Amino acid sequence: MKFRELSWNGFLLEIPEDMRLTAESGNLNSGYLKFEMEGFLVEVRWDPLDPRKAKSLALIADSFVKNIKKTLEKTSKKRI
Repeated sequence: MKFRELSWNGFLLEIPEDMRLTAESGNLNSGYLKFEMEGFLVEVRWDPLDPRKAKSLALIADSFVKNIKKTLEKTSKKRI
């Protein structure tokens, strides 16, 4: 797969050659980007972080893994 560079508002990304930026809004503080290609969609949103609500990366990763495991167990109807 070939990639190309896309820069937007101070961000530099490498995206697949066939992917297109189809929606954008906001700025460095808060915004939204939407990328599309055949059979694939990526949406990215960012907002300011409230330091009082910040979580460690380990907690976020653990929660993500638990949610994936739960979804897989529901889909496969087997305990993982």
